[in-house]
Amino acid sequence: WKEQMESDKQKQEQEQEQEPQEHKPTTDIVCKHLVRKGMCYYGNKCKYIHPPEYFTQAPQTLEIVDNTGKSNSEMAKQTRGVGKRNKIRNSFKCGTFRRWLIDTYGWELFKSKGVLDVAGGKGEMSFELVNLSGFSCTVVDPRPMSLAHVQKRLKLGFYFRNEAFNKYNTINKEEAAIAVPQDPNHLRLFFEPYMWDKSLSESEKIILHKENIRKSRAIAWTDKGLTKTAPGQELPYSIKKDFEKEKRMEILARRQQNKEAARERRFAEKPPQQDECEDECEDCTWEMWNTIEETIVPETNSPPTPTTESTTNEQTQNEAQEEEEEDTEDRSWERVKSVVENCGIVIGMHPDQAAGAIVDFALANGIPFAITPCCVYSEEFTKRRLKNGGRVTSYSDLIQFLVEKDEEHIRVDKLDFEGKNVVVYWDPKTVQ
Repeated sequence: WKEQMESDKQKQEQEQEQEPQEHKPTTDIVCKHLVRKGMCYYGNKCKYIHPPEYFTQAPQTLEIVDNTGKSNSEMAKQTRGVGKRNKIRNSFKCGTFRRWLIDTYGWELFKSKGVLDVAGGKGEMSFELVNLSGFSCTVVDPRPMSLAHVQKRLKLGFYFRNEAFNKYNTINKEEAAIAVPQDPNHLRLFFEPYMWDKSLSESEKIILHKENIRKSRAIAWTDKGLTKTAPGQELPYSIKKDFEKEKRMEILARRQQNKEAARERRFAEKPPQQDECEDECEDCTWEMWNTIEETIVPETNSPPTPTTESTTNEQTQNEAQEEEEEDTEDRSWERVKSVVENCGIVIGMHPDQAAGAIVDFALANGIPFAITPCCVYSEEFTKRRLKNGGRVTSYSDLIQFLVEKDEEHIRVDKLDFEGKNVVVYWDPKTVQ
């Protein structure tokens, strides 16, 4: 599979060399994207110069670095050196994956049938596919979705800042500002083999499905990962992390509003240096933080209403019964069958333990898939073996293990973000 990646890269370079070069830069500054990535999405439309030597000396290579057991700071030092900013640049990895999917499979595949997003987590990947590309998506994950931050990004126009990427969107910035964001469909279940195993009877699948519902209700996602809880005790995502992200988004929104207002009030009563503040200065940042903190309503700790023990037990039973009925409707076996049968492609952005199940499901049903594996979980999957008999204990081993499920048709590629960026995929066009 490594040789296949190298050959695909060479074909891509040959195609780029055959294209006519009509690049007409309007400045003498070198394109920063070309320097950092060895490529530029704007192509010939870029206003900055593209020296040929930066194409041949691109820092991004097809070599897969095995970072198993290493921290994010250690991985960052591998790419930027000691003393540089120790942060993995993958904040917009879902957008990169979405654009790669459209380039690889085309628009027709996604519009003909639904997309199955396994282990979609907060739902960011499916949110972009639904609201930006107009596809039908279903997230299969026992964790609750959390879409507040991506909804604000959509309203503020963050997905439309780069004109080179607007061809992957079906709406523009003005339409997104007034449109009501749509949430993707959600199946709060584990993605397990009984969903597509044809050797099982219908009654056996229903029994396994009820067990899946029980397990899905008994876990929750916290800042410490998946946690087993009693039924009905749903724990949210990391509240602190989400709250800080929302405050940052609010600051950026206010900063953008201040910039636009400054352009309209250049000769107003306020001093020009305050009105024309275009930089992220410390005074403006602290002022915005203080304004946001003043608008937050403090929580009140009101004493609980005294109730008798019998009333409390009765209310608990009623709530448990109502929640069970709601779960049966939302996670019903009929709905699962409908989603699986109408699936046109299955994807997974860092799907954790579900990476192997995604490949097995796609191969069993003959549908395309694309996943970016991340963690190996060698202690959990101790029976995984490569064809040479070795255990799957590293990131490169995991890639090899997934490819070996169908070496003739499964291919690999590399996405344009840092960290675990190798995509394993199967394209029906490669099948003879």
